Amino acid sequence: MKILFYHSPREWTGTSRVIATVAKGLSKKGHTVRIVVPPDSSAEAGYARSFKGNESVEILIYENRGSWFTGGRGLRRLFRRWESDFVVAHTPEEHFSAALACWLGRRGTVLRRVPPGGSVELGGWDNWPVKLAKTKLIFSSEADARAVSLRGKTGSVEVAELGMDPSQFPEKPENKEEAEPGAPTFRYILCIRDPNSRGRAAMAIRTLARLSPRHDYLRLVIVGPGSDDEDLRMQAAALDVLGLVSLLGDRDDSVSLMQNADLGWVVAEGDSGALGALDLMSLGVPVLAQSNGVAARYIADGINGAVLPADDPAMTAARVVNLLGGEEQMRAMGQAGRSRVERDYPESGLIEGFERAITGKR
Repeated sequence: MKILFYHSPREWTGTSRVIATVAKGLSKKGHTVRIVVPPDSSAEAGYARSFKGNESVEILIYENRGSWFTGGRGLRRLFRRWESDFVVAHTPEEHFSAALACWLGRRGTVLRRVPPGGSVELGGWDNWPVKLAKTKLIFSSEADARAVSLRGKTGSVEVAELGMDPSQFPEKPENKEEAEPGAPTFRYILCIRDPNSRGRAAMAIRTLARLSPRHDYLRLVIVGPGSDDEDLRMQAAALDVLGLVSLLGDRDDSVSLMQNADLGWVVAEGDSGALGALDLMSLGVPVLAQSNGVAARYIADGINGAVLPADDPAMTAARVVNLLGGEEQMRAMGQAGRSRVERDYPESGLIEGFERAITGKR
């Protein structure tokens, strides 16, 4: 099968990582895989890193600067002859463009993937892509699939659960390196956010402010797109903890930062939140997430981390400090998280879900 992934954002995101993983997996199964990305973008650079030395996935350059209609025509014109059997889209705009390209090329099915915690609306105007080209929906969990009422507006629904290969991550050392005599021993909480999770990131800062007077060893490191937000900096300053908070923005060395964290707090949503939780679990780091966040679905409360109340700063602070007080408990949680990924969230499940959507075989 010939499969085209349409990645319209210029940013490298959690969804970009999912596309890269699926593209590699499908190419290994013998499919012809291409990815369309904007030129001179962080997305293009990210895919170049991901497929370095792997010539089986072709990267095509195209950027739509107009409407979905322009995007669809642009996709079609990338090819002298349209041969794509499937076009993978993630957003409504990508769905419209992909469907138009298939309609113009008189061939192809759109695979509309819905990230974790996401929804899809195929009523009214949003139903037009389904009329232009056959559409299959791919959800990230059975719960997400059940939560959406489609009323027969699409051909089929498939589930491709996000997964990870823990063997690609270094195991967390049994014991932390001893600090030099006289040097302070800090405990680091790494907060993973995205541009849409400023409110939850602010909760992490408020929690630190509650705990810091009695627990001056605590430090908060916030990473991810938007984490160098000036509003967060101002809030930290207003709570008198700016010196205890590091706002690092988007980083290429995030895995190293995660590995050295004592706790990981995931406030990002969608693919970025889900992968953030799975990354931490694969590294053997206990995970925190608020109950209304997508990362909470990957946490067995009290086993590999803690599910925090959505808006209860006092209870949140109490749970965080209780976790940090037990070295053996945190080590056991980290090991349980890594085992949970191996058992419940293998990378193969994600690839097999797409394979089922493509072949129709179960």
